[in-house]
Amino acid sequence: MNFPDCETPQHCKKICFFALNAYPVITGKFDNHFGTIGGSELQQSIIGTELAKNHFDVSFIVYNNSNDNSPLVERLGQITFFKTISKNFQFSGIRSYLSCIRSLWNAMTRANTDIYYQRGSGRETGIVALFCLLKRRKFIFALSSDVDINGTFFKNANYFEKILYYFGLKTADLILAQNLYQKDALKTKFNRECQVIKNIFPIPSLDSEIKKGSCILWVGTIRPEWKQPELFLNLAKSIPHAQFIMIGGAASKSDFYESIRKDAEKISNLEFLGFIPYTQINRYFAEAAIFVNTSTVEGFPNTFLQSWANFTPVVSLNVDPDEIICDRYLGRHSKTFEQMVSDVNELLNNEKQRREMGLNGRKYVEEEHDINVIIPKYIEVLQELG
Repeated sequence: MNFPDCETPQHCKKICFFALNAYPVITGKFDNHFGTIGGSELQQSIIGTELAKNHFDVSFIVYNNSNDNSPLVERLGQITFFKTISKNFQFSGIRSYLSCIRSLWNAMTRANTDIYYQRGSGRETGIVALFCLLKRRKFIFALSSDVDINGTFFKNANYFEKILYYFGLKTADLILAQNLYQKDALKTKFNRECQVIKNIFPIPSLDSEIKKGSCILWVGTIRPEWKQPELFLNLAKSIPHAQFIMIGGAASKSDFYESIRKDAEKISNLEFLGFIPYTQINRYFAEAAIFVNTSTVEGFPNTFLQSWANFTPVVSLNVDPDEIICDRYLGRHSKTFEQMVSDVNELLNNEKQRREMGLNGRKYVEEEHDINVIIPKYIEVLQELG
């Protein structure tokens, strides 16, 4: 699976991922328990790492969180990191935006690549798009959640964020979606065509006879918007005979995270583990009987893929991308909290059903999301764009 036009490193096509929080995901250097290190960063990290293995010249624009005089350009393995603003950078007006843009453009200029890739709605979308337009480089924008396209972002963003995101969305050379809903909504609301490339997942080598535990697992960023972690606490209270595990850090230091942590510690059948790095989390998915998602909206959760890759069925309150949970019999789409309690109880008492759903989930991920399925699609897209 080699890039056919790349005979030597000097002839490799260059691609830069604008993924400010990706550094700890790729390097494993997690310096604290806070930060929005979620699905977007994980996807870009996997894609970038795999493209580098296929002879692409890969770089990342990332936060500069060093407190020392470490270099702004760092080469680790096959990937080059160009460091820019701090994660704690404060946006307080036009002057701060100009300062931010200057720093980000300096990093992108140093990267000097053919293609720039940015994922998820935000001010960064427009900043990267404008850079690519002026520098005559190609810009790929990838949707990271239905929030990017269903109106939620525009409802909650400030004026500058709206303008920048809209500009990026309209001028991107290529837009990638995670599911068919995003593709259709993009056409309807913005009159833009896009290509669907499903999320990628490195499938662990596991035996289907792996000994499963009996716990119910929740993993996600603990934030007060659409994740609704408080519902998982209520679920644990509603099924006192079952064991629950909750894993997640905060998007930032917040009272909400602390309130969830304190409330969780009062529930005897729930173990709150807080933040766990991605590299250490797979065993919890492997041992879980059921994975629960309480979000109001997602794109295509990486946690779904990690659950199914580990033969674990998913019980989702609201999210069922393109209705695959129901169509492929991968778990349950509850739709109401009361039904979720019933679904979890039923699956806990039916090991045969859990096993069938787990086997279906593993097969689905192997067929649709495996590295060897997805990376060739990226290589083809990058060839055509170039």
